[in-house]
Formats: sequence, C-alpha cells, structure tokens
Amino acid sequence: MNIKFFGTVFSITAMMMLTSCATTKVVEETTQPAYDGPKVKVGLFLDKGCSGNGALQWARLLAYCPQLDLTLLDANDIRNGKLDGLQLLLCPGGSSKTQYDMMGPNGVQKVKQFIENGGSYIGVCAGSFNAMNRKGRIALLPYDYIPNVCGELADLAFEFNQESAKLLDIKPGRHIIRYHGGNIMKPTEPTAPMGEAKVLAVFKSSVSPYGKAPFNYMDKPAVVLGQYGKGKVLASSCHPESYESTHDIALGYVLAVTGVKPVPFYPAKNNRP
Repeated sequence: MNIKFFGTVFSITAMMMLTSCATTKVVEETTQPAYDGPKVKVGLFLDKGCSGNGALQWARLLAYCPQLDLTLLDANDIRNGKLDGLQLLLCPGGSSKTQYDMMGPNGVQKVKQFIENGGSYIGVCAGSFNAMNRKGRIALLPYDYIPNVCGELADLAFEFNQESAKLLDIKPGRHIIRYHGGNIMKPTEPTAPMGEAKVLAVFKSSVSPYGKAPFNYMDKPAVVLGQYGKGKVLASSCHPESYESTHDIALGYVLAVTGVKPVPFYPAKNNRP
C-alpha cells in the first residue's frame, strides 16, 4: 500500500473516529437497529485516480450500514487477490484512465474474473467510464461512451422509470442528482461474457461540455445495469452519493446488484456548547 493511499485511508479513518469520539455519550444512549442477517462484503477502490469527495462520501455512507462489511482496497490489493471473498467492488469518481493504469493488466484481469465468477461491480463517473466496452477500459457492459461531450459540474435531472425505480426501491420519475463530467453512453455489440444490459435512468437535462455550447443530453443513457458472466455490473454517470437527498438512489445501486438494501444508521450528534 503506497504512502499516498495510506494518507487517504488515514483521512477516512480519522473522519470516522472523530465522528465517533464526538458522539460517544449519545451513541451509548442510542440503540442501533438490530440486524442479524448476512453482511454483504464490499470493497471500495481507493488509489490514484480516485479524486474529489465521492470516495469519502461512499466510505461514510457504506461504513454506517450494518448490512455491509466495508473494506478499502488499492491497486496492489486487487492484484494480490484481495477481491477473493468479497461480493461487490465499487469504483468511485476521479480519472478512469488513471484507475485503469493503476490496476494494470493483471489487476484488470482480476476484476474481470471476480465479476465473471459472480461478484458485482458498481462504477460511478470514472468507475462508469471503466465499465465501457472499449480498448483501455475494463469493458464490462455492451455500452461505450460518446467522446468529447461530457459536461461541467451541475445538478441535473435524471429520470427512472417504474421498473427501474422498483428495482432500486426508489420513487419513479425525475430526480435531481449531482453530475460532474460523467459519461454519456451509447449501446454497442456485446462481447462475451457480457450479457444483456438495460437502461435504468436517462438524462433529462442539457449540459455545457467543457468550453463548448450546450449539448442536448435528453434521453441519453445515464445509469445502466448489465450482466457479466455470473456477476452484475452497474454504471452510473451521476453521483447519488453526494447529497443526502439522493442517498436512497446510491443505496438502491447496491440493492440492484446484491439483492440487499443497506440502511445506514448514523449516531446522533451532540450540539456544541
């Protein structure tokens, strides 16, 4: 594990410890909902190429779900077989090329084998780019991205139909979700062991690509769910982990690929004197 990665892990750990220390008295007086079921073992990828606050938001969100057992992974962990025993790998936002390069050919192959053998994959923004069916990406879904049209930071409208809303256990219709340069997807011919894939959400907004005139994203795929071997793959152009108002969608992603709906339990906070 390299020094930079250790610093990232330390920052996340410190954040959680500070939260815990600040609320110790309240936590002792608060009863956490009982959960006796099996825990889904989740690996969150954190290494060069994972930037912004998305990784921190995912770490905090998943760490507080009693239904999940969270492990932080870097590229060396993946290459050294640490995916074994996990059920879900989540790759957050940042730089898809850097994430891919950090994993290297051996790590990419480990990820593919993990999913093909029944593991699941959630890719958000950069992680979604890496799921696309093109050279230089992990290539897990029969979708590619439209080059040079990703847009700037914005809160956009995304629409989930009745079927996909039921799958994610969310309200159907339009949701305002954070977007920051996510991919605009288009279907391609599948290559084995890719299976069928379906669109869970579409863009209902137009965005200004970097340095260009607004581009009409209306009805372009934004969230796609597919099969790769025995495993499931979900790619999301948007960031539902960013806002509390869209956390139900983020947790719905986990439900869609694992069959388990996480319910986070956040200890109450003491007001400062």
